[in-house]
Amino acid sequence: MTQMTEDRRRQEWAKITAEAWRDSSFKQELLSRPNQVLGRYGMAFPDNYIVRIFEQGPNEPAGTPPFSLSEGENGGYTVVMRLPAKPAELGEGELSDQQLEAVAGGDNLTVYCCCSCCPCCSCCA
Repeated sequence: MTQMTEDRRRQEWAKITAEAWRDSSFKQELLSRPNQVLGRYGMAFPDNYIVRIFEQGPNEPAGTPPFSLSEGENGGYTVVMRLPAKPAELGEGELSDQQLEAVAGGDNLTVYCCCSCCPCCSCCA
């Protein structure tokens, strides 16, 4: 599998985030079947990785990392990712094409990739 650049990972995570904000059924699939959804965006994890995605909570302390990686038993790993909360300025309901483009392009929003500082998924291998 080809290596994904940092910019590309951020772009794909931004697309995933924007789609989750826009489409509640996609969001449910992302939260319940993260490996499959991430794989469709080129962010596939090896079989020995368990991926869990949680929605960012309003009471999370500042500085909570966007992801964590822990080593389990038998050579397995657990990756916990946080789906960013939808910014209040984007409002309720569906996002406009302009808002989706801003998220996907990274304009005025910070969206983190699960693997920005370690090669935990196959896009970094």
